[in-house]
Amino acid sequence: MGDSLNLQNIVQIAYYVNDVEAAAQKAHATFGTGPFFIYKNIELLDVSYRGQKSELDHSSAYAQA
Repeated sequence: MGDSLNLQNIVQIAYYVNDVEAAAQKAHATFGTGPFFIYKNIELLDVSYRGQKSELDHSSAYAQA
């Protein structure tokens, strides 16, 4: 593996959004990506924020472009 970034090997790009369903719909309308598989309230164990034990309500939309 070299020191330079090879964009042909990127397999995932992630964004934070306030509304995962609206973002998936907009991505489909704008770029034609999808279908999206939306998973809500994914349970994550052992979450911390700034060194403190925390909780996280995590939802994700997955698609291949």
